[in-house]
Amino acid sequence: MTKLFTVTATSFDKLKRLVVKAWNGNIDTRTAIESSPYGVDSNPVKGMVALYVKSELDGKESIVGYYNKERLAEVGETRVFSTDQSGAFKFNFWLRADGTALLGDSDNPAQYTNFLVKYNELLTEYNKTKTYLTTLKSATLGIATALDGLVPGTSTAFNAAMAGQVVGDFTQAKNEKVKTN
Repeated sequence: MTKLFTVTATSFDKLKRLVVKAWNGNIDTRTAIESSPYGVDSNPVKGMVALYVKSELDGKESIVGYYNKERLAEVGETRVFSTDQSGAFKFNFWLRADGTALLGDSDNPAQYTNFLVKYNELLTEYNKTKTYLTTLKSATLGIATALDGLVPGTSTAFNAAMAGQVVGDFTQAKNEKVKTN
């Protein structure tokens, strides 16, 4: 027996299984354990339409899925998203058919205009820039020192202007939990 029910509440039993309470719009209210793919931990919001099944073999009841009325994924895509308790969209991880991944708080692909970066390659370029700036600073100090003969205090003024000026610590940008190839 397969029926559609509307989720009215969820809770966890003693074994930490998700228990879904649902009704079919009449007086028929059911309570069933939700079954889901391994590694997927989700909890539906009130009002979701659930697919309720009763096993013909042993008569056990289960919720095996939910109907998503607002699908956005195109053919070949996978989208994992979260909502608040009222069902309003909050965040998603969207694997697109064009080979890109969208990670953020918009369900509109056109709004994804920023990029994750390859940290190691970015660090290499950052270090090149840091070396260039250090070399430029040394060369400029050399010129300022040479000008001291014509304009006394030039090197002192340059050193005062550069005091406390450092290139930032780029390692703070690294997120060990997000890796790319």
